[in-house]
Amino acid sequence: MLNKMIELVNNRHKVSYSSEEKDYQDNYNKKKKLIDYLIENYHKKENSLFSEIEFGTILEKVLKTFSDNTGCSDDLEILENLFDKLFELKIIDTNTYKKTIESSPVNRWL
Repeated sequence: MLNKMIELVNNRHKVSYSSEEKDYQDNYNKKKKLIDYLIENYHKKENSLFSEIEFGTILEKVLKTFSDNTGCSDDLEILENLFDKLFELKIIDTNTYKKTIESSPVNRWL
């Protein structure tokens, strides 16, 4: 399931949209599904249904997907919006956020 969601985010630019708003919304929705999946599995880890290693693997894949797919201001806005919940739950910290941005294509503009 995770790999399919990552593939949809990675291939999003191959789709034509009738408007910038639809493009943005599709981008947001696909990335939000990744965050929701991550949070769901975080709760499984907290309830001992998932190991720290299993969760770490999912987290690493999600962060890499965001890093690879944050190349413009809209992507950055989406990342910031969706990462707020990860901060709130203490899934990520400021350092993790910073590393994700630094390894993204949008970093060239910052």
